[in-house]
Amino acid sequence: MQRLILVALVLSVLTPACLAGPKSSTGRIENFTFTSRTFHNTRYVHVWLPPGYDDPGNAAVRYPVLYMNDGQTTFHNLRTEGRGGDWGADTTASKLVLSGKIEPLIIVAIDNAGDNRDVEYLPTKDKFYHPDLTEVHGDLYPDMLFDEVLPFVNQHYRTRPDDIGLGGSSLGAAISLYTVVARPGRISRLLLESPSLYVGQGWLLDKAKANQQWPSRIFIGIGTNEMPNDPEGSREAVGDVDIFHKLLNSAGVPKDHVMIRVQPDASHNVQAWADRFGSALKFLYGKEKTEH
Repeated sequence: MQRLILVALVLSVLTPACLAGPKSSTGRIENFTFTSRTFHNTRYVHVWLPPGYDDPGNAAVRYPVLYMNDGQTTFHNLRTEGRGGDWGADTTASKLVLSGKIEPLIIVAIDNAGDNRDVEYLPTKDKFYHPDLTEVHGDLYPDMLFDEVLPFVNQHYRTRPDDIGLGGSSLGAAISLYTVVARPGRISRLLLESPSLYVGQGWLLDKAKANQQWPSRIFIGIGTNEMPNDPEGSREAVGDVDIFHKLLNSAGVPKDHVMIRVQPDASHNVQAWADRFGSALKFLYGKEKTEH
């Protein structure tokens, strides 16, 4: 397992800190405590730096950044062992970078708010799937991302400030999509895994329909068995992705800018998202044009 570097830091205050860590052929992860002015709570933010980032010959190189929601399960770490697993994003990205299949990138994993995860990831109330949540604050998520996390990352790492990727799964994907439509033109690459497109009983899809500025690359993954105990729900989940795909086509998004991966028998779980992550990275950050 990679050694994890823990740096105590309050991002909202941008307290200076030494960010150096050990060199590794598979990249390295730095961890920070993050107290948000937007949500008034504290969590971890994890920054994965790709192989070669610390090489003197790359001192002038700048990297695209992929921001991931539900950061607790993005990288392999002690918190995910025996608790449903993780995406293994650092391992997958390292292999693809070292094999030359994708360009080097930085991955920033933002932890969710634990018990308040749904409150922060729902941009509107959802009476059907989340009837007990009478107050939600997902409409503030773009403020946290763009006004707090991004400035810190851009200040302390060699990023391409205009090349911003955003991704997540389930409600983490829904809030990613909302962010795209709430801040048009800011996100250049979008990763949606098992997206909860049902949010607001059509509200989120209506918001997307009105959007005219889409990322240059969009990857959407879904399984045909998203809800093993609810076949109709699984069909609806796949159907929502098809509706969204047609919406993108109607908006004039070029066909080769979108990849839809419908995985037979895959369910709504971390293993499925991890299995598709390599395909997502190759489409979003591949050095060669992806074949369809």
